[in-house]
Amino acid sequence: MKTVFVTALLAAAVYSFEDGVWSGHDWFDEDEKVGVKNGVPYGLDPESDRRIKSATLHSGPGTKNDDKENVRMIMEVFGEEDYEHLFPLHDKLYTYEAFIVAAGLFPMFCGEDDPTLGLTSAEVCKRELATLFSHIIYETNGGEPDHHEYFRQGLKHIKDHHCGKYPKYPPFDGPAECNFHSHGWSAKTWPPYEHAQYFARGPLMMKWNYNYGRFADAVYPGYPKDKMNIMMNPENLESGILGFLSALWIYMTPRSPMPSMHEIATGFYKPNEHDELSQIFPAFGATTNVFNGNKECNVEFGTESDAAYHRAQIYLDLLNFFNLHPEYHLGCSKMGPFPEEGSASHA
Repeated sequence: MKTVFVTALLAAAVYSFEDGVWSGHDWFDEDEKVGVKNGVPYGLDPESDRRIKSATLHSGPGTKNDDKENVRMIMEVFGEEDYEHLFPLHDKLYTYEAFIVAAGLFPMFCGEDDPTLGLTSAEVCKRELATLFSHIIYETNGGEPDHHEYFRQGLKHIKDHHCGKYPKYPPFDGPAECNFHSHGWSAKTWPPYEHAQYFARGPLMMKWNYNYGRFADAVYPGYPKDKMNIMMNPENLESGILGFLSALWIYMTPRSPMPSMHEIATGFYKPNEHDELSQIFPAFGATTNVFNGNKECNVEFGTESDAAYHRAQIYLDLLNFFNLHPEYHLGCSKMGPFPEEGSASHA
């Protein structure tokens, strides 16, 4: 399926620049019509090309951050004062500037939308922010009922403090729920280091050695020493810009047969009959299914899990915060997994 190749392509060459370590290593797959030219992945099919570029992290010399179109859009609809109001408990590392810098490296975040959604570009950007922040707020919530509303307690934590209290160096003597060293093919592809602990870190609490490895591939393709630095020192994610980059990478990257959360929020994901049989609709509930559906969706048919319920409630609060209309299909209690025959498998 084309999405499998597109996803692999993003992992292999997601740092987009025309003069660097990938220059001179062009390739093209005739069957799937996707390839890499001067380090820039592309697709001949318009939708595949859009999908690749949408999830591509851009860096290198060039435009100043506040001159980037998507950054200007974000700053227009969500300024620093708004940020401080929404995140009054944020960790000192999670500054507005760190978020803006990270967002500027994903120019399609608040930078594209499907016209059939029927919203202005500013409204779609607000919808993207509401979607991303809903999951961030749930994952990093301060849980302090006497201080602020629940939806205004996000970005309080930069890591799982329960797992983070155990010594870094082996032998690891923490509980099993803090050991995120995988086995099998993923451990061979992204080998965990014995002394490194890949527990949850960042605004979306990324965990497991294979996720750290895929993220390192995306941020530092062709730079093995830098990639190794993340794998050997996963605590590097306990920072502002790199932490926000990990959250945006999770949000922007499709994983076959699932679309990205970005594609759902911007209207590009259009379910087909197979998706509809799985009760999957192009709404916020589907982003929970993408993010953690195997644990939070269809756990008990017809009854929302606590996590999915709270994510949906945060989203409703954020729609109000951004002056957007209420929406439907916010939960995922009846959703099945994304089917192999679904529309995201053939995009």
